[in-house]
Amino acid sequence: YSVTLPAARGDITDHNGTVLARDTTVYDLALCVPAPPGTDLQQTLKTLEQLNLGGKDVETQLAAFCSAVSAGELTIARNLTGEERQALLDAGLPQSGAVRLTARGSRSWPQGDLAPHLLGGTGPMNETQWQTLRDQGLPMDAEIGQWGVESACDGLLRGRDGTLKVTADRSTGARAPTVTQTPQAGNALVLTLDADLQRT
Repeated sequence: YSVTLPAARGDITDHNGTVLARDTTVYDLALCVPAPPGTDLQQTLKTLEQLNLGGKDVETQLAAFCSAVSAGELTIARNLTGEERQALLDAGLPQSGAVRLTARGSRSWPQGDLAPHLLGGTGPMNETQWQTLRDQGLPMDAEIGQWGVESACDGLLRGRDGTLKVTADRSTGARAPTVTQTPQAGNALVLTLDADLQRT
């Protein structure tokens, strides 16, 4: 199976280099199926339940996932807090290979609500946008610039996702990951805007 390695979206700065928009790293949690050697799927689920990660219906999601694919990763939690990540590490789940923490970028605006009409924002594609952009290899759930500079310069800012190919042995659960395409971060965009003048 293949796993997407998200590319960081490029920063937007004013002409002095003050960052107006950037990607902040957030972490998602994926359950590895089948359970890797040395791990027990039921015990992993029990530990996740004790840590209160993944919600109440992980077993239902897992059953549906297993009926559709023979091996892969089931995303069970998004935007984990630092405390949640530390709890997972303390429980030894990422180290064992039973789960995988996936880093991805989430858009943030260090200057708060400065010039939102100009900077714009990002969001998931709609069906019409996907019909236009799917030839560029974007998945249906990709986030793109939806208005303002984020939209006008989306191709420049977006970057290109990478791919991690994982070969999983269904009988033993052993995995062999290989990066087949390294993610390429988007380009930075420098505006003629002066943040201090705009704030004034």
